[in-house]
Amino acid sequence: MMIRNLEKKDAAAAALLIVQLTKNIVEPEKLAGRIEALVDASNCQWLVAELGGQVAGFGGLTWYAIPSKGLIAWVDELIVDEKFRRQGIAKLLMQELLAIARQNNIRQVKLTSTGGPASSLYESLGFIKKDQEYFIKK
Repeated sequence: MMIRNLEKKDAAAAALLIVQLTKNIVEPEKLAGRIEALVDASNCQWLVAELGGQVAGFGGLTWYAIPSKGLIAWVDELIVDEKFRRQGIAKLLMQELLAIARQNNIRQVKLTSTGGPASSLYESLGFIKKDQEYFIKK
């Protein structure tokens, strides 16, 4: 298995993975195009896990600066294909994303999770569950 940077040729496969992650996709017909655009973005880095020539996992780190903390980042849309789960792929993707955060002097990495088995993975990597109100504006 290989963890590598997202390439434009991976967009369709990554889009299929995101469909496994969430049904809440804005303009699904544009999803692959949005994924392709991530390759050239300057404030993020997206990775794929490739296994046997197939995209088995996908996830990214997006960062920005805020005055009180400096550079912070979010892990977004981390997903492993159903048929490749429980093989350590998510952990390898997360470890690489955290290494990217360290290389970019990111002081804090955040993520959201719906719980389940992913919670123990995140805790094993040093994430702390916070009880906070979560707001979203649509």
